[in-house]
Formats: sequence, structure tokens, C-alpha cells
Amino acid sequence: MALITEDGAGLANAESYCSVATASAYFTSHDTPEASWADLETSEKEALLRIATEYIEQTYGARWRGYPMTDTQALSWPRGYVERGDFAALTSTSTYLPDDEIPPLLARATAELALRANAAPLTADIGRTTKREKAGPVEVEYFANSREQTSYPVVSDMLSRFLKPRTSGAMRGLIRS
Repeated sequence: MALITEDGAGLANAESYCSVATASAYFTSHDTPEASWADLETSEKEALLRIATEYIEQTYGARWRGYPMTDTQALSWPRGYVERGDFAALTSTSTYLPDDEIPPLLARATAELALRANAAPLTADIGRTTKREKAGPVEVEYFANSREQTSYPVVSDMLSRFLKPRTSGAMRGLIRS
């Protein structure tokens, strides 16, 4: 089944923030070692873009700035009232991003995650935290409180301008309506 890419219309059946063509162009223009992407069949690329979009929805969905444009759209974007956080805000007549577009950084972040999803699952089930593992002369010990999930700082940095700031537990108790 062909990938349905959100185009800013608030599609009820959208599956991805990035098309295969956009992802391929992104990897080509950034001189990404794209062999792993270029060697994939179109259907595999579409599946990876779906996985990446689902990851973005689950990880960032509750933190987006602004509001969804329709009650029926399948994904969190397009959104209204998302303030511009870049130089364009100074030169534009509007302080908000267009509410009928998908930000290019969101599409790029989706492509980045799709490429990573080809190498390994984006989220892994969390089991016991390993303190020490020994197999012959090789030994592994993890620091206390080490991350159990893989994080993707490049993607988080790309999306940070579209996210609400995190509120600490102490502050959350002080902010009441």
C-alpha cells in the first residue's frame, strides 16, 4: 500500500511526515552514507517512514506547541499557533508558522529516524538493568542510572523549536489553574 504523506491538509489517513522522495533527496543533499537507504525497496522505505512517524508521535506528541488544525487529522501536524523560533519571524508578517504546512525540520527528523530504524529498533523493550556481564575475558558494567533507551539528540534538536519546554515535578506543583 502506498505511503500517505501528510501535506498540511490535516489528512485523516496520513501515515508519515516525510515522503520517500523527500527522504531520498535529504540523504543525497547531506552526503549521508545513503547506501543503506538507497539499497532499500520503496516498500521498505515506506515502512521505515511509518515507524519513524509513529516514534515521533509517541515521543513528542504531548509536547508540541500550538493546536491540531482539525479533530479528524491522523497525526499531530499540521498545527496552528506554533510560534516561529527563527530569523524568519523577524522578516515575516506573521509570528506563527503556516498552519497548512509540515515544517521541513519535521520531515527531516522523520527521515533521520527512518534511517536509524533500518539499523535497529527505535524503541526496545526495557528489561533488567545490567550491572555486570562477563563472558570470558570480556566484562561489561553499566553506570548507575544509565539510560536504558536509545536517544536521538540530532532529532530532538531538530524538533526542539516546536516543543513546549519540559516542566519539572517541583514546578508542576506550583502551576495550578
